[in-house]
Amino acid sequence: MLHPSVTIANSVATVLTKGAERELQPGETVRAGEEIQFHVAVENPAGGGDWTAPSNDGAASDKRLTFTAGLSELLDDTVLVSGVRQGTIPRGYCGPTGWDSNYCKPVDSLVGGVARHTFPLEAGATHYFNYRVRVTNNFVVGNQQLGHEVIVAGEPGNGATGVEARTAFDHTVAVLHPDVRISDSSASVISGGPERRLQVGEKVRAGEEIHYYVAVTNPEGGGDWTAPTGDGMASDTRLTFTTDLSGMLDDAVLISGVRQSTQGRGRCEATKWDTYYCLPVDSLVGSAAKHTFPLAAGATHMFNYRVKVKNDFTVGDQRLLNEAIVSGTPATVRPRSRCARRSTIRLKCCTPVSRSRAPRSRRLRVT
Repeated sequence: MLHPSVTIANSVATVLTKGAERELQPGETVRAGEEIQFHVAVENPAGGGDWTAPSNDGAASDKRLTFTAGLSELLDDTVLVSGVRQGTIPRGYCGPTGWDSNYCKPVDSLVGGVARHTFPLEAGATHYFNYRVRVTNNFVVGNQQLGHEVIVAGEPGNGATGVEARTAFDHTVAVLHPDVRISDSSASVISGGPERRLQVGEKVRAGEEIHYYVAVTNPEGGGDWTAPTGDGMASDTRLTFTTDLSGMLDDAVLISGVRQSTQGRGRCEATKWDTYYCLPVDSLVGSAAKHTFPLAAGATHMFNYRVKVKNDFTVGDQRLLNEAIVSGTPATVRPRSRCARRSTIRLKCCTPVSRSRAPRSRRLRVT
């Protein structure tokens, strides 16, 4: 008389994003935006009986196994990708890091954060379960704990007691907020000879063409400034760049608008840009430019604008005054009270300087 049994042959959580795939160790933290695949392999050891589905001829009674996963604690900090899936074919079809929808199909039910699937399993065979999540960046909603348990249970019958196998995952979400730095800001004369970088307060001449450059960096190791996603994985925590050019445009003419990009190496850098990569900002109305953008940790976004100095000194004030501001509100943090609190980062560059004392020189100050 052979009774079936059940074991968890393998259970693993694997990060699939932000670099090469890596297997998570128990208790290891994950980051907002990362995609994680949980994999559970259920085995009926060889040499015993089969877990059987009922047959019409009565030869086999219903002795199937039931897989149950309570995902509520997982899903308060994540978004489920493609449901919970199951199959009997590994090697990328229903394995630890990949699935094929032809072979790795949805489980019987997923209701209220609880996934269930009832299945037969022959002696010596293995059944595989997979589910993927993306970690959200809204730290107020959840508890930053991805711990959950999977249970596989069955009733062998014929006098044998019920059996079950369990496995648990224990991972936490690192609460990482984004930051921002103005890593470089410059003004350079790019006409009439070799390019030269201007110093604060240095005078320029009518007819000269000046290139303004601002580089905005999100330091490595923190969170991302994200655009919102329809699935709720990322809330809107983008940065906003603004600059008012009125202090320059009374004495200069804007050339090719205000441009922005993440491309460097001459494509959107100080003194140079490529119009294919260095694109116009979201809006330029009158003298006010504005651009809203995401920025991943460790990345840099660049802004450029050029002016040509006028020779009509009665129109302006002979000062090229300009200030650029970059601001953003990181993802919400969990304060001691129940009320959500947001912090705002606001940076400025290009501090104005005083009026030139020698307007007769027909030169302008630049900042």
